[in-house]
Amino acid sequence: MNKGELVPDEWINSLVKSHLQAKDVENGFVLDGYPRILQQAKMLEAYLQSQNRNLDAVHFLDVSQDMLRHRLAKRGALRLQVKQGNAQNEPKRGEIRLDDKPEVIENRLRFNEGLIESLIHFYKERNLLHVINGEGTPDNVFDNINESLLPINK
Repeated sequence: MNKGELVPDEWINSLVKSHLQAKDVENGFVLDGYPRILQQAKMLEAYLQSQNRNLDAVHFLDVSQDMLRHRLAKRGALRLQVKQGNAQNEPKRGEIRLDDKPEVIENRLRFNEGLIESLIHFYKERNLLHVINGEGTPDNVFDNINESLLPINK
């Protein structure tokens, strides 16, 4: 993870399955940042089918690599300015998380580049994919997501 790579599938899949068995997700759930690879998407689909559940939609925030670099660099810079909170894993003031370092960001972008297309294809085939322009302001992106959720919430 410190190199910008993913945690092992077994770990993340186990966490997701555990979360999906919780009482508070009986009426629906949102998974942010999962699945990240095709194998995870297939596992999720098989697991949900085994539980007589399915996905209603998959949202893909489409953001250019340049914008991602900018946002991740900004995130790292903001962390340097924030005082240390109560969380044990948060970096101390003046420190930067390992996954916010420029070389780790570049490695993550290269790593993800080829993986995204297979996920997009997988969910397009199932008519679940909603592509959302993620380049706007946070409020614009939030509004776009909410708009795409309206048909699902009816």
